[in-house]
Amino acid sequence: MKKALSKINFFQILIVCFVTFMWATCFPLIEMGHRAAPPLKFAAIRSLIAGSVILIPILFINRNWITDKALWKHSLYISITYTVFGFGGMFLADSRVSPGIATVLANTQPLIAAVLCYFFLQEKMTIKNLIGLLISFSGIILIASKSFSSDSLQGSFIGTLFILFGAFGTGAGNVFMKRAVKTYSPLVLTGVQFVLGSAILFVASYFYEGSAPINWHPAFFWSLMILAIPGTAVSTVLWFMLLKKIQLNVLNIFSFLTPAFGILIGISFFNEKYSLLDFSGVLLALFGIYLATTSTKTEKYNVIT
Repeated sequence: MKKALSKINFFQILIVCFVTFMWATCFPLIEMGHRAAPPLKFAAIRSLIAGSVILIPILFINRNWITDKALWKHSLYISITYTVFGFGGMFLADSRVSPGIATVLANTQPLIAAVLCYFFLQEKMTIKNLIGLLISFSGIILIASKSFSSDSLQGSFIGTLFILFGAFGTGAGNVFMKRAVKTYSPLVLTGVQFVLGSAILFVASYFYEGSAPINWHPAFFWSLMILAIPGTAVSTVLWFMLLKKIQLNVLNIFSFLTPAFGILIGISFFNEKYSLLDFSGVLLALFGIYLATTSTKTEKYNVIT
């Protein structure tokens, strides 16, 4: 008999739903702001604000972590993968490929993380867990399928690479964080890695984008604040706190809720119209999440034993 998957309770489900809802708001906010700032600089400012909002209050309460070299080492690994690769890939890919292709490619992250989890965290997936993961991913493909065309399928090769690079970075960052939260505070790790990530992104922006100016108009400023504070700082801290208690493979399946919330936001705030195909994809994604996260007391069969 193999050990059962980590369970997730109702309160944790509410938290993860809030997190994925905030992630869904990030996409229209990035779209609103990307014309006002170069992509890497935009990502760097987002990361710096998010990290500062977390770390500044902590400095008044506890400063012992500042001299902990091991914490900075773990935070650096997370910052390079989760923030530099993840944010950098996301921002650089903006407008380079069609939204449908971008949605599908970005949501390969749970699949990438599942492979990394096996090799680096020894988290084994059951057949039921894998089927649920694939069903949810199929739902994402269904949601995105209406924007597929011969032109969009060709797309931008470099844009596709950026999205896959970002998806890999996010998956790897989650794995590094899962290992680190066993020892260190998720709050401190999140803040430090965002600040470190912003420094790397600013350097990359300087060499890649030069001194391109930022148009600090009100719409950009407020979209940046919402993106950086509730959309990044709060949501990431909550996500990493959940990682401390729940298997990454179990938690990551909920990331497929993000496109579903994106449809809800589109209907509620942008008067967008969606088809039966879209809603069928959402239902398929929800069914996959239900299947993957509701396990019996024991699971006899694993994908990899």
